[in-house]
Amino acid sequence: MVDSFIDSLKSASVRKKTDPKARFPRKRKRYFEVVFRSSAIRVRNSQLLLSTGEKKCPIILPWRFEVPRSIETGWKAEGRYEFRAMYQDTRAVLAPLGDGVAGLDIGELRLAAVYDGERVDLHSGRLIRARNHCWQSERCSRPGNEWSLRR
Repeated sequence: MVDSFIDSLKSASVRKKTDPKARFPRKRKRYFEVVFRSSAIRVRNSQLLLSTGEKKCPIILPWRFEVPRSIETGWKAEGRYEFRAMYQDTRAVLAPLGDGVAGLDIGELRLAAVYDGERVDLHSGRLIRARNHCWQSERCSRPGNEWSLRR
């Protein structure tokens, strides 16, 4: 939280130099994401310990994975906290299949567009939206209501 506040002060002071009418943002943030860096994260006895400062009890979570690079906490719309762990991507980089380059714009509400320099393919984003909606709702957990990944 402190890092974000200092960054906003720096950007506001830079903006003030070019625009004297610029003002600091006044909207009050009700929920703030807290990021725990690698120096504040430990795993001991299948428990994740998130340091909250000197002489304060750490946040303890049951954990069966390896140590993440950072952890971000956020507030869910359902009225609960969520912890998101970030890991370094260790997958091997695949060799390109050809010499061409393609641009992709994933559209969940509207169209997904793929352009490879010669032709454009347009795909509906309704399937992505329907899957996300199903995964977030309870009706997806009923037996016989599985979604096929090949539609």
